[in-house]
Amino acid sequence: MTAEIALALTVPCGAGLLGRSVMELQNVKPGFTAASALSLRVTLPQRSYRDSNAQHIFYTRVIDGLKSAPQPPPNERPVVDARPVTPGYFTAMQIPMLAGRDVNDAGTEDKFRWR
Repeated sequence: MTAEIALALTVPCGAGLLGRSVMELQNVKPGFTAASALSLRVTLPQRSYRDSNAQHIFYTRVIDGLKSAPQPPPNERPVVDARPVTPGYFTAMQIPMLAGRDVNDAGTEDKFRWR
């Protein structure tokens, strides 16, 4: 009987702690400013973009087009998820550079590989 009571108290206590942790996570600053962030998911067809150079050219054109596009109103923030990091990423997200160098366009022609 003691084991049953212990188990009966463990589940609600665990649920309460989990709920508290989720609420605390909502108050954690992510380390970047997402107010003007834009992300997107693109799947390129293999037959049209066979090598990494063709994929790089496509993504470069998309990013250049997005840079020149008008900014949406603050209440219409689109949700976008892109894995490649482009020049100006850390500045735009206001992420401080602690070590190393910033991303630039130099050396991306032959060395750039998309996953």
